Amino acid sequence: MRRSEEKQMGFPKALRLRKRREYRRVYDEGDRAYGRFFAVFFKESADPIVVAAGRPRLGVTVTRKVGNACVRNRLRRLVREVFRRHRHPIPANRDIVVNPRPGAVGQTTEVLQRDLEAVFHKIRMAMRKGAPS
Repeated sequence: MRRSEEKQMGFPKALRLRKRREYRRVYDEGDRAYGRFFAVFFKESADPIVVAAGRPRLGVTVTRKVGNACVRNRLRRLVREVFRRHRHPIPANRDIVVNPRPGAVGQTTEVLQRDLEAVFHKIRMAMRKGAPS
């Protein structure tokens, strides 16, 4: 893979939620979708820079209930990778926060990936139906 292709497949800061107020807004005002191992919150972005960029942004929150730092970091990496690969079908200008549940620990990567993809599919369907966001 060439360097330019690697950069296109990266996860730059512009695609991340980084501030507490951004997370709070999604939690407080957004809609929810649930999978077996993930709870996902989503909301249309209010940031004019994000709206102009036309891409969804991701935030990941993993509580200590899920496991130790090694386990939490593994889940964060997995969520970012699934989002990176599947962000194009997700409508633009959306802020998404993913919370892995404690049941995700010990599951295979394939099982977790399928579950998160199914939740992203639910989000796409909810947005197509014109669900309030």
